[in-house]
Amino acid sequence: MGVSAKIRSDRQARAEVLVAALSKRQLQVLQFLVDGLSSKEMARAMGTSYRTVEIHRNVLFGKLGVRSSLAAASVGAYAGLGVCEYLADCEPLPATDLV
Repeated sequence: MGVSAKIRSDRQARAEVLVAALSKRQLQVLQFLVDGLSSKEMARAMGTSYRTVEIHRNVLFGKLGVRSSLAAASVGAYAGLGVCEYLADCEPLPATDLV
């Protein structure tokens, strides 16, 4: 295994552990971040307020140990969350395309 493959494997394992510890709502917010939704779009999709989404995002960032949406989405992608994974009629991307 090459150095880059080893780093990718370590990141994937760490990401999977972090994502496994999330609540159902936090996982939903993370999925939306992977899909590139804004907080306002998440609020509409979740049927909640913008402020509630911001609270979920802040708690999520703390649990993942990140400071930005991009970093959180990266953790989600390493954990195997694919774009459109939550939609029944959407074909998710293979995890290798997200790395």
